[in-house]
Amino acid sequence: MSRSAPIRVRVAVYDDDGTHVGYLSTVGHPDHGDAPGVPRFDMAISDLGGQHVALVEQYRQHWLVYCGRRYDTADAGGDLSVDHLLELARLALRTRNDLVSVRIAALKAYIERVLRRWRKS
Repeated sequence: MSRSAPIRVRVAVYDDDGTHVGYLSTVGHPDHGDAPGVPRFDMAISDLGGQHVALVEQYRQHWLVYCGRRYDTADAGGDLSVDHLLELARLALRTRNDLVSVRIAALKAYIERVLRRWRKS
């Protein structure tokens, strides 16, 4: 595998009681670095039927949250831990039947809350 090849991982997502609720697929772009306008990391969240629930992209100084054709920007930069990524996926799956605007707002708020908390510590 070349150094610039994307790093792809797909894992099952389980809710708090251990029920399988969907999938989290991630793609890391190791050579993208801090190139403007190019995502460093993508995560796609899908339900058990493979239906898209959310796409979240990490850029150098912000995250974009897509649900369907709508999106919003989380105005916080930085990396999320594996535990935070899984919790973000669980949140997306819990809100998959809500209005898209509600799901986007919940995901954006979670990202901003976690990254701001880490910055303060």
